Amino acid sequence: MNLLTYDHGSDIILLNTDSSFYNIMNTTIIHEATHYVTTRYLIEHPKLRYTLRDYVKYVSQYNNTGLVRPNMYGFTNEREFLAEFISTPEFREALKYVPAVDE
Repeated sequence: MNLLTYDHGSDIILLNTDSSFYNIMNTTIIHEATHYVTTRYLIEHPKLRYTLRDYVKYVSQYNNTGLVRPNMYGFTNEREFLAEFISTPEFREALKYVPAVDE
């Protein structure tokens, strides 16, 4: 079991009290709290969800610097992208070098 898991169905964040997880607790709490805050909003705003999904696809395919890798967890879907962006400094660092989308 992970340190924290967000259960979309019950809208609850479950905490595993195993002390071996303490070294990653802050990042994980922020990650799961981001799911809590953003998941319902994305469900209620499908246009934003689809736009963000397209952006995640665009960014995951950009690899000019070698920092962005398609297998990064933040590229799993739009929900993981938001959670990783907010909670993981290394993910933000990789994205810093991706140019804006041309519209």
